[in-house]
Amino acid sequence: MPRVISEIKAILAERKLLAARRAQEEQRTSPQPHHGFDPNQPRVAAGNPDGGKWTSSGQDGTRVLSDALPDNAWMARGKYAQSPVRGGSGRGGGPTRTGGPSEPMEGGQGARLTAAEGQRRDAISRVRELDPGWKPTPSFYESPEGLIRTNLAEAREAEAHLAKLYSARRRSIDEYWLETHPPDMLGYRGNRNDGTISVVAINRDLVLGTNSTAPGYTTADRNAAFRMRDRLITNYPKAMTTEGNIGEWPNDAVFHAEATVLMRAARANGGALFGRTIQVYSDREMCGACDRVLPSLGLELGNPRVTFVGPNGSVSTMHNGNWLSLGVSK
Repeated sequence: MPRVISEIKAILAERKLLAARRAQEEQRTSPQPHHGFDPNQPRVAAGNPDGGKWTSSGQDGTRVLSDALPDNAWMARGKYAQSPVRGGSGRGGGPTRTGGPSEPMEGGQGARLTAAEGQRRDAISRVRELDPGWKPTPSFYESPEGLIRTNLAEAREAEAHLAKLYSARRRSIDEYWLETHPPDMLGYRGNRNDGTISVVAINRDLVLGTNSTAPGYTTADRNAAFRMRDRLITNYPKAMTTEGNIGEWPNDAVFHAEATVLMRAARANGGALFGRTIQVYSDREMCGACDRVLPSLGLELGNPRVTFVGPNGSVSTMHNGNWLSLGVSK
């Protein structure tokens, strides 16, 4: 038997055993009488496909009403969190099984289930890079085929939410551009492709920033960039140019939109970003100067974990002065 099917059956057996134990505890603690229940009645051992069932009784009071998978979905040997009862609302930890005994896996279902789980995990992971607390709507299934369908449905829900997140940030960037580029007498606002705009959510507010040559860049931004450049040259000479024209590459990264929005976010957060996990969305991809300087800038701002998302969905994450991933296409 393929390993994935045997492991799934072992998990189902373990879950039935846990459900039976919960039922036993409810029977023991409930003030209502329960006829026909014997807490000392033997059960089939875990690991057996019938694990958790009573071996002999006139009544079979064991049925899994609901048991939820955690956020990483149906993982072999994983630990499962208890879900709300069937039909209730909850935090949406994962697909929830309802009904009686599980149906056996049929040929090909194991591979399809693995693929569906992978799509769900990948889609939810991408959403949580922008919205860490998001969870899919609680879903229910009664068979392996139902579990495959619910995994695919939650993947589609995550993709739809991701599109909304991208759309919201893109809309805020477009609105900022319109605000900082009023039309001239002929109605011309300038070239939309000139400059970069970045946006980050901090304390439930959207903070936007641009590069130093674009409208919307302020004297306060410029002064903060000069001070930060001096600090970085002193504290991180390996990342910065320390001789000659200190305004050249890569030092000029402190005047780019990604740096501007981080420094603005720090000011909005009391001067630093200690312990924060934030996502920066930009309408242009990062340049090489930002690749080199931004990790050091992050350390100076309190070492937040920052994920940068490009207009085409590329993802770069920095923390502890290093890139954890750089330009990974999603």
